[in-house]
Amino acid sequence: MPAARIGVRTVPAGGLAGTGLGFQLLYLAPSPLGYWPIAGALTLVGAGNGAPAIASAVVMSGTPAAKGGGARRGRSGQCRRRLPWRAGVRGSRGRVARQGPGRGLDLSSTPSLSEGVASGLHSEGADNGVMRSVGTTDLSVFPISLGTNVFGWTADKESAFAVLNAYVEGGGNFLDTADVYPYWVTGESTSEMIIGEWLHTRRNRDSIVLATKVGMLEGLKGLAPATIRTAVEDSLRRLRTDYIDLYWAHVDDHDTPLVESLATFDALIREGKIRYAGASNYGADRLAEALKTSDEEGLARYVALQQQYNLVERGYESELRDVVAREGLSSTPYFGLARGFLTGKYAPGVTIDSPRAGVAAEYLQKEHGRRALDALTKVAAERAVAPATVALAWLAAQPTIAAPIASARDVAQLEPLLAAAELALSEEELTLLDEASRP
Repeated sequence: MPAARIGVRTVPAGGLAGTGLGFQLLYLAPSPLGYWPIAGALTLVGAGNGAPAIASAVVMSGTPAAKGGGARRGRSGQCRRRLPWRAGVRGSRGRVARQGPGRGLDLSSTPSLSEGVASGLHSEGADNGVMRSVGTTDLSVFPISLGTNVFGWTADKESAFAVLNAYVEGGGNFLDTADVYPYWVTGESTSEMIIGEWLHTRRNRDSIVLATKVGMLEGLKGLAPATIRTAVEDSLRRLRTDYIDLYWAHVDDHDTPLVESLATFDALIREGKIRYAGASNYGADRLAEALKTSDEEGLARYVALQQQYNLVERGYESELRDVVAREGLSSTPYFGLARGFLTGKYAPGVTIDSPRAGVAAEYLQKEHGRRALDALTKVAAERAVAPATVALAWLAAQPTIAAPIASARDVAQLEPLLAAAELALSEEELTLLDEASRP
């Protein structure tokens, strides 16, 4: 059983009748699930009115911090960790304090905190009611993740910046990239480089949930410890940041023992270089084995899965989804629009100018593809929205889905993606789309 911890935070004086700068002391008691706040006391000191709010907390412990959150070590060697006073605050480095098996402490909801104190901790960029959690983490994300594999490919830097600006201005905060995007065209990790320059220009890193991947870049393939170590440093440099919110194992690596890869991700979490790790393109058996290995070895677990899933590709709805649901993970599926097919722009005899046109058009040769398109077009017309909006809204409504990934090469393509975050389909509409699209 771990030793108890004491948490300390400062709160704005204005939230407490202008009496000065306050300190919240919390006793975090050990339990089988990790640490849990059982008592709190507020002490006020005469710091004077108008004292700035720090709105943070530090937990000091002479023992390693709970696994799964971004931790940094102070000069004393103790683990310094901000407590997640408000889990809805997006992308704040080091604020993860996942206690035990995936439990985050949201102390703004504990009885010991007054409403006045809690209200002072709401920061810019907090969610507006549509945000979602990734598994049991404190990552609060927009319902549509912006895929950036087109940056440097079909979207140049200027277009990419415009898309990124429009995405965050529309409420988005969840960026998905990889060190291999789009290496196959440019010969370098152009997507990460563009995002890094944009983050540096906008100075908005702490309001973004940033996800990238390791394992598929030429020269850094696989998940060997040395490969992960080299890749994460390269990604941090290109992204111009000192932490990654969600670091994906891009593909399963059968040549490297799972425990070695997982131990490396665990070490990176402890070092504060990544906050969480996720599994991409894993099968059900290997994902279950990885999670079991983490539990048995006391290592950080994968918190999410990324795999193909959309109206016309339904393979996820089997053992793989069962593992995700049973283990408390979330899914952030890619190809949410089936390489553009579900945008509705593909039809017999229509030529589309897109590098994905050949693959997307193949769905027209399949009966369930044509049925899905007909149903999609019907619902979209009735709702006066684009087919892409309906397709992503259907996907976002499926069990275990946190945020479908979709990319846009210009702002015009982005608009129907953003609209999907606010479209709630009826049960009748969901059923129509579900039945029409089944192979």
